[in-house]
Amino acid sequence: MRIKSDFLRFAAPIVLLGVALQPRPAEAWDRVGHQAIADMAEQQVTPATWRKIAALLSIEGDRHLSEIANWADVQKEQHPGEGPSHSVRLPLQGSDFTPNACPTGFCATTAIEHYESVLADPSAAAADKLVALKYVVHLIGDVHQPLHAVERTGAGQPVFMNGQLTTLHKVWDLAFVPKNIPAQEVAKMAQQQAGPQAGGGTPEDWALESRAIARDRIYADIPKHVRSAINLPDDYASAEWPIAAQRMVQAGTRLAQALNAAFGDRTAAAAPVAEGPANSTRPTEMASAPCVPANAAGLRSLIEMVLFSPSNAVASAGNKNCIS
Repeated sequence: MRIKSDFLRFAAPIVLLGVALQPRPAEAWDRVGHQAIADMAEQQVTPATWRKIAALLSIEGDRHLSEIANWADVQKEQHPGEGPSHSVRLPLQGSDFTPNACPTGFCATTAIEHYESVLADPSAAAADKLVALKYVVHLIGDVHQPLHAVERTGAGQPVFMNGQLTTLHKVWDLAFVPKNIPAQEVAKMAQQQAGPQAGGGTPEDWALESRAIARDRIYADIPKHVRSAINLPDDYASAEWPIAAQRMVQAGTRLAQALNAAFGDRTAAAAPVAEGPANSTRPTEMASAPCVPANAAGLRSLIEMVLFSPSNAVASAGNKNCIS
């Protein structure tokens, strides 16, 4: 990677103000990126898993995983200090998960496992399962962003990209996809670039993969103690896009596998998708969302049947309390 280090002639407050005011050139792991990962996962869950997901989504009137993919970020902004961390702080060198890697005790890797257990718990309330689903969808995407897995997050490393002052972290959050591209198109672009990707592994495995990318590629040419602005080469985004695309596709595949396992379909393997999601993003055997009961009691009853007794839920599809 070709980079140059220039000492800034600005006072620190001015630098920070400039970073904050920079327009967003594109999105990868930001809003659209998380939606794209959710879309890819939605295409790969089994019909049985999708019925349970759709029942949970219907509690708040949603129909797709992409609609809840950024809820965790909104919660973090509105309720700072509450909920899990969206990252894990691994040192660039070494391989162990130490207490320092998760100072809050509830970092992204442990939170994923916790919320997966909530989804798998037959006694958990539907509202709690919905919150767990929102966190699992978002956090699995986050741990696949390389700078979400290391101590040097890049948030304090100013860089110039295409003449604009920003931070290295924002570049990896935002700068790999052309601006204003819909999430489904981003998913297609990533799948076409990366091809099918293997799933498997644990949240800690995924974080270690991200750390290796941060260590061996992102920070390979950036000295540890440099705090001056780095000039990124003009082709930085296009050069790093294959890595970003691979991580997004891996996140989608692994999210699908995690949901299949959590909802009881543990024998299902998420089949990698060769092409991006179609306009109607749901499994082929689930052409539409479950019918919505006309009253709250009926809705709760349907959700419980779908989550805990799918066969009874299917049989209830013709119930007069359902709105077609």
